[in-house]
Amino acid sequence: MSRTIPPSLARRLTFFSTISIVTLLMMAVGLVYFELSREFTSLDKGLLTSRMNTISILLSQTENQYFALRQRVEKEWYELNHEHILVRVLDPQGRVLSQTPHLDLEHSEILAQLQDLRDSPTDLPRRMETESGRVYQVRAFSVRTAQVPTAPTWISATGSDRVEIALETTNEEAFLRSLRRLLVVMVIVSAFASLWIGPLVARLALKPARNFSTFVQRISSEHLEERLDPHQMPAEFGPLANTLNHMLDRLSGSFQRMATFSEGMAHEIRTPVNNLLGSMTVALSRERTPAGYRATLASGVEECERLKRIVDSLLFIARASDPREAVRKQELGALTELQQIVSFYEVSAEEAGIELHLETSAQTKILADRTLLQRSIGNLISNSIRHSRAGGKIFIRAQQETNSVRIEVSDQGSGIPPEALPHLGERFFRVDHSRNKSQGGAGLGLLIVKSIVQIHGGEFKVESELERGTTIVLNFPS
Repeated sequence: MSRTIPPSLARRLTFFSTISIVTLLMMAVGLVYFELSREFTSLDKGLLTSRMNTISILLSQTENQYFALRQRVEKEWYELNHEHILVRVLDPQGRVLSQTPHLDLEHSEILAQLQDLRDSPTDLPRRMETESGRVYQVRAFSVRTAQVPTAPTWISATGSDRVEIALETTNEEAFLRSLRRLLVVMVIVSAFASLWIGPLVARLALKPARNFSTFVQRISSEHLEERLDPHQMPAEFGPLANTLNHMLDRLSGSFQRMATFSEGMAHEIRTPVNNLLGSMTVALSRERTPAGYRATLASGVEECERLKRIVDSLLFIARASDPREAVRKQELGALTELQQIVSFYEVSAEEAGIELHLETSAQTKILADRTLLQRSIGNLISNSIRHSRAGGKIFIRAQQETNSVRIEVSDQGSGIPPEALPHLGERFFRVDHSRNKSQGGAGLGLLIVKSIVQIHGGEFKVESELERGTTIVLNFPS
């Protein structure tokens, strides 16, 4: 099975840059060539038109026009050196009245073609090329001559004479052909140069990407403190560098909380395991009465239940993180549900000397899973009882808002340090290891509550002051 070669970004950059350069260069050289050719054409047309106007005036308005015309044509030839402008004037019978000197000898090829040339219907000259490769721009037109009573016998006294003017543009066209070849060669050379230089430029442009790769290869659990500096990178890589730094911040925080949590869990699990091992060792050290064995077994069962609670909590958190887990939501009456939960914890609260107060109305409705709702509120009440002083009060409130139901559990306990508030409910975070162990908790209560609220699409918030109490707010969508 053949392996597909991944597309190279450097090749793409080289290809598109070459296409862009060649396209722009072709447009530029094409524009230069077009403008230069148009300028030549305009100059040639202007020169032909000027000669046509001069000859027309001489033939139609001037007495002794033929003598003046011959004098003008020969004067331009000898004095102005207009050897590339050829003029021939014919009478209605086709006899030559005036022409450029040496026309028959040096430009005989064009004369044969001029005989078949018709009058130009427009101001645009006509291009003619001889067999020898000489190129001309020609015009032919008729002019009604003035009446000349004393005209020679070889000149008609009246009629329409034919004027033929040719401008040789052989050198201009040769120059344009050379220019075309030069421009084509320049475009081809530029294309090959772009293909050769393009990879070098692409490699230089992609150097930050290689730096990214080198940086990512160094990332491990032992090197999570390194960060990229977005200000030392191209602007296009700045957002990527910031995203990578934020990801490393989250990874570093997760690893740190995991290490803390693992340490705490090791202590939590080690305690019941050591108790089990100690009680079993003592039971086996000597003969005991049946009552002694029953006491040992009861102690073991208690430690096993403690382990089971820890494992169940971890399993619940893992399942709550899975979006595939179904939540059986139903409309529940807040008053009924909260009364059942408060009734369940009233005995524990009385033993601790704490009063429970419920504040809600029968109209408040909650859209939630009944089992998960009971567990989240129960965890909060249990947690408040453990951390409240005797004589304190715990308030459970439920209030209907626009698109949600706000549930508050407030106590008058020891409170939570300010530096710990932003991390409450995060995975693997515990406020105080010693406090939880002394009171029988594993530090997973708030994490479970937050997970329940999140899988319902709600919000979890904590407000607390040291030695004044804590208020935990749950917003369930209604």
